[in-house]
Amino acid sequence: MKKIFITLLMVIVCTGLISGCNGNESNTDSGSAPSYKGESTASVPTLDQVISGTWSLYAGYDQNGGLAYTSSDSAQYSFTFNADNVFSGVYRQGDGYVDATFSGTYDVSDSKAVYQNPYDWNYYASIQKDSIADSGESTLLGKFGEQGLYMTFKFRELEGEKLLYEENQRLYFKR
Repeated sequence: MKKIFITLLMVIVCTGLISGCNGNESNTDSGSAPSYKGESTASVPTLDQVISGTWSLYAGYDQNGGLAYTSSDSAQYSFTFNADNVFSGVYRQGDGYVDATFSGTYDVSDSKAVYQNPYDWNYYASIQKDSIADSGESTLLGKFGEQGLYMTFKFRELEGEKLLYEENQRLYFKR
């Protein structure tokens, strides 16, 4: 009798566990994208909410992690992104040494294919050479060089806030 009771108890427990697992599985769609920080996919931000707008230089760090740049009155470096995969920018540094405006395009297709959440995407940006309007003593092409016309932006947390980070120059931008 004890063996029957123990066996029956095990069957009830296992059935409860299995039905609990099946209940959870039936509520999830294996084809849906993962949620962001435990939020439902309905609360995942859109591209407009994440990157659209003007981002200005906040801080830059050298290879050793030391603070190298901060925003100031004598320097301006900003990007304005819109949802049509187009951006424009301004780079001004000290009394017209570098004084340039430019525009370009950005692509998220490689990251978008993997992650649903735009905070997890890489934004591959290209500045078209013919869009650069230089008027300073040094040119934007001179500052970046031929390879510097391609940038990679991503979101990183700094001092408790999500900021747009440009990987090649190690610069953080804040909206």
